[in-house]
Amino acid sequence: MWAIGQIVIENKDIAEGAQRCLGLLLAASPQAMLAVDRAHVICMGNQIASDIFGHDLDSLSGLSIGDLISARDRHAFLARLLAAEHQADPQASSQLLGFRPVLGHGRTGSVIPLEIGLSIIECSDEDRIIVLTVNDVRERRAAEDRIRVSEERFRRLTALSTDFFWETDDQLRFSFVSQRDFAESVRKLRDRFLGRRFWEVEGVRPVSFTWQEFQSLTREHRPFRLHTYSATLDDGQTRHYTVSGEPIFDPSGHFIGYRGVVADITDAESARQEALEREQAQVKALREELERLRGGADNWSRLPVGEALYGTRAISSSAPEEFDKLLVRYRGILDTGLEARVLKIDTGADEKLRVLAEDLGTWHAGARDVIEIHQRAIATATDSLSPLKAKALVEEGRYVVLELMGRLLMFYRRYFTGMRGSVPDARSKRPH
Repeated sequence: MWAIGQIVIENKDIAEGAQRCLGLLLAASPQAMLAVDRAHVICMGNQIASDIFGHDLDSLSGLSIGDLISARDRHAFLARLLAAEHQADPQASSQLLGFRPVLGHGRTGSVIPLEIGLSIIECSDEDRIIVLTVNDVRERRAAEDRIRVSEERFRRLTALSTDFFWETDDQLRFSFVSQRDFAESVRKLRDRFLGRRFWEVEGVRPVSFTWQEFQSLTREHRPFRLHTYSATLDDGQTRHYTVSGEPIFDPSGHFIGYRGVVADITDAESARQEALEREQAQVKALREELERLRGGADNWSRLPVGEALYGTRAISSSAPEEFDKLLVRYRGILDTGLEARVLKIDTGADEKLRVLAEDLGTWHAGARDVIEIHQRAIATATDSLSPLKAKALVEEGRYVVLELMGRLLMFYRRYFTGMRGSVPDARSKRPH
């Protein structure tokens, strides 16, 4: 006898037909399904369930459902079946009980993460069938594990980083700023950002950009990279940062905010400033030495440079055509020096620099002339270069101009110390 709703089926042929119908439903189901009797023995199943557990359909029928559950979860699972049977409503034809996680047991002994839901189907007052809907969650668990590993990796990298990671809403208000074990004053600075727009954060000052420029590019939803700003902390110290960001759009293309990173460059900025001060001190020392030697190379009396035989007029004003030639040569040395550094090749820049230094010496060039040549070369070169290449050329130029001064100093020193005669004077060859 089968009960479907409130209709009791006592005819044996019709009841067998109902069983066949259940078998067809299981076979057509897109999910793994098993039917077990009151003794918890499997009476039918579908191919998907067969594939999950590694049993063919014939060997699957007749197994105890407990044989398909891992030893760890078997007792709790069978207790759940018994409880479901006793709590079932005899007036209902079927009842679906929620899915629960459980570890399955495959034919080869493999452990299979599953979620199993129960349906109680009343066959008679004394008999009922339990239909199990089985979800194989191995792929989902693997994906969740990958996500967890990725999140943990990101969390650890964030903890090791000196960077802040941030996001804004579509009104450009900071909605997220990553947390780390920062000093108290830095944590307070981080907290200032939340709920505010960048230009509304107290104590923050743009360095490499203006707030007007920043607002313009964010209105146009453009990405930005390595914008420099400084911030004053509660303890009074000033720190330096770079900020980079990119716009975020939802699947329909609507702008929903920005995300990006803030890097603390205070130590690098301090080191850069110290290096700049050292270079300035080197330039000053070289300039003083050049002027001293230039003033005394052909005049052993210790007269000031302004009273020296050669006068103090710059090459650019006393010999503009020659100055232009020297400028072109120096610009070429800058270009080949940069090429040599990038490509790791020898372009002969050292020898060209030595010859240029000696030619400058014959024109009785001083530090003022070298710096003027350098500044004009950098100005004309960077006008036609991309910002990245211009920055690289400026960096290379800082070393080249120091080396040129050093070589010019060596040229004068050879004459000043008596190793040679008088300094050659190219000025005497030009027409008056």
